[in-house]
Amino acid sequence: MLKITDVLTEYKKNPVGIDNERPLFGWKYEQAADALQYSYRIEVAGSEELLAARRADLWDSGEVISSRQFGIEYGGKPLKSAQIAYFKVTVKDGEGNESVSETGRFEMGLLSEDDWKGEWVSMPVNFQGGAVSFRKELEFPTDKEVERVRVYVCAAGYHELYFNGKKIGDAVLQPPVTDYTKTVTYCVYDVTPEWGEKNVIGVLVGHGWLGDRKLLAQINVRYKDGTVAEDHTRNCWGWWMSGSPIVSDSIYGGEVYDARLEDKYEGWAAPGYVSGWENGWLYTFLTPALTGKKTAMSIEPIRVCAVNRVKSIKKTDKNTYLIDAGTNMAGWLKITAEGERGAKMTVRYAEDLLDGKINRLNLRSAACEDVYIFRGNGEESYAPRFTYHGFRYAEIVTEGKVKLGEITSEFVHSDVKPIGSFRSDNDVINKLHRNAFLTEANNLHSIMTDCPQRDERLGWLNDLSARIYQTVNNYSMENFFPKIVKDITDTQNDKGEIADTAPFFTGSRPADPVSVCYLLFAIKSYRLYGNDRVLREYYDNFKAWTESLLSHSDGYIMDYTYYNDWVAPVFDDVRTDGIYVSTVYLYWHLKCMAEIAAVTGRAKDRKKYLNHAKSCKNAILEKYFDGEKFSSGTQCENSLALSLGLCGGKDGKNIAKAVADDMIAHGEHSTCGNQGYRHMFYALGDEGYNDLLFRMLVNPEYPGWGYMIAQGATSVWERWEKKMEAVMHSFDHPMFASYDGWLYNSVAGINVAADAVGADKFVIKPMPVKALKRVEASVETLKGKVTCNRRVTEKGNVYYIEIPANSVAEIILPEKIVSVNGKKYRGKKLEVLSGKYRIVTEITR
Repeated sequence: MLKITDVLTEYKKNPVGIDNERPLFGWKYEQAADALQYSYRIEVAGSEELLAARRADLWDSGEVISSRQFGIEYGGKPLKSAQIAYFKVTVKDGEGNESVSETGRFEMGLLSEDDWKGEWVSMPVNFQGGAVSFRKELEFPTDKEVERVRVYVCAAGYHELYFNGKKIGDAVLQPPVTDYTKTVTYCVYDVTPEWGEKNVIGVLVGHGWLGDRKLLAQINVRYKDGTVAEDHTRNCWGWWMSGSPIVSDSIYGGEVYDARLEDKYEGWAAPGYVSGWENGWLYTFLTPALTGKKTAMSIEPIRVCAVNRVKSIKKTDKNTYLIDAGTNMAGWLKITAEGERGAKMTVRYAEDLLDGKINRLNLRSAACEDVYIFRGNGEESYAPRFTYHGFRYAEIVTEGKVKLGEITSEFVHSDVKPIGSFRSDNDVINKLHRNAFLTEANNLHSIMTDCPQRDERLGWLNDLSARIYQTVNNYSMENFFPKIVKDITDTQNDKGEIADTAPFFTGSRPADPVSVCYLLFAIKSYRLYGNDRVLREYYDNFKAWTESLLSHSDGYIMDYTYYNDWVAPVFDDVRTDGIYVSTVYLYWHLKCMAEIAAVTGRAKDRKKYLNHAKSCKNAILEKYFDGEKFSSGTQCENSLALSLGLCGGKDGKNIAKAVADDMIAHGEHSTCGNQGYRHMFYALGDEGYNDLLFRMLVNPEYPGWGYMIAQGATSVWERWEKKMEAVMHSFDHPMFASYDGWLYNSVAGINVAADAVGADKFVIKPMPVKALKRVEASVETLKGKVTCNRRVTEKGNVYYIEIPANSVAEIILPEKIVSVNGKKYRGKKLEVLSGKYRIVTEITR
């Protein structure tokens, strides 16, 4: 029987501040439910009382015969700014059993530009170099009972909101990075619990990505008598601004914090503090408004997601200490220390050591340095607030009398839910999984960055086309992917061309043709999370990008390439053809467009792109396939063809053997770069070469992933070499982490079906590695946890498989099945509903 445990709006529980006027609903079931959903009904009302009386005055979907559980779009009366709505979901299974959810709620944000009544304010650029403090004593009626108080903050730099002296929320580095000329994200804060007889708002604004400290804020107070009062940023009118103890801040450079200034600013955002010209405050200045569309924050905020004691603290000189955090990470150190007034502590971050000292060669122009000047009043604690660092090691240099205390490392990244688990009886494989898992998290900072340490940290699309296959197995990206699609769309010009990076900070436009991730993010949003809105909303943009690629082709052969198979290991006999790679990715785009057209009901376009894909395939075969190999026959070239279906049958098996033979000829090493390797893992895995892929993956000799582990890597590298270079050498780079997708999808065999909608179908098809006698893997999808564990015993192979509620699965095992849940069974395949299955198969020979 089905039992609803949670109801969601826009994939969140009881969200405050959403601005999609047709929000998406979804719900979750108990994992143990063993039935399929037959129908659902969603009732939405303007009050809890109306909903309890089953008077859905906003929307009643009626009973809908469907098993769909996520991505169901609101279809009722127009919703208004700041409106709160309440809803319930009723579902039935095939037996007529009914489950009614608890009440869910959602609150709209500000839906119109007209709702924003304030003006953008800022400190003159050359007046004060650090973070700016904005403050106002609010004058609202306090003789009426307050229902709710909301603060809406738009800031061009990172910000922190304070109300009556208290920092609101635990998010850091707000708001998300966007192209501010197209999209400006605002954050919504509930400050009702902090409301008092006297009320003060304070906003601390750093430079952030835009390098500016502009603020637009609005306070809305709703009383129980139905009246609304508001205040908002303006020049003067009680709004004051000043500096702060953060006297310098930048993402690449770091932060300088002068704690002596706390004497001046202590209590600055609380009642009772006096702000005026006599103590260094001035009225706010008007500043040019940001031109992008104001959009409510939709993704998970960046937070301190873990805190650990550092591995070691070593004094290397009279006033110098070497810190080892134990793992490569993104975030910062939090340091507790005592120092005399004016003493200084400088923290310099690095990923590696050279001759026992920090090696910062790969940071290039990024200073990655924080400075703390002591106030001198006993034990003080410091962590930066408007910067972050990629590091394993740090050097602390003190000046004056300083005594260090506790030092912890704080992992900082977008707080997306971790969903994947993979363990085996091989230590190298376990370390490789851990490295992929951590490297991905280290590079989720409101965009999917390439690295967290040097003067870059950008959303490179060529990396993402491979990386996504690991990402979706380790983290839940239902909110993140649509945001990335919007970021990419914001880079698009009137020719349909998107850019290499999103937001577009560097690189070229048009983007390299390998940037198929633009379409893949949308397809994954639908197949994994049930979100077809992103396919519909950006369909014309996907089409325009694909058509722009076609315009850069002659007879379906592309005419440009930039990055090719990026950062391939150096082998003298390997030269992958960049135009070939671009052309094969054109073919992939065409296939994706046909799929998107089909899902969105555009039959003519589906037929058009299928025909384009067929013609492109024929052109590739004619130009690049000689019957034995594609192009020059590199592992990348052949793997792309095999993975994307350019060959099959006998030709496919021959191509797979050619890739395998080439891998063996190169000492069981991959010769692929950041595009080919992912296709190589998946294509060879499908063709039964997982034992070879395993040996290649754990190979401790240079170049390869096993070599990284042998060299002590705690994250995935950008390059294959251990020796650091100045040009491009990140040691925390997820573009080469999608071997982890192979571990989940092939070795463990956990796959969302190609025709799934919101992960409602699975294919469990493990392709075991003989060297692994135990594999335990799970992915917690929106539907629930799907698990496939395998253990080799003397009496046979034992599989433990779990399928979440309201889902079906096809289980395809490599050995003949002996029993299922203790009952005899014959065959290698079975189709199952949600539930737990213990399957015993014949002994592997």
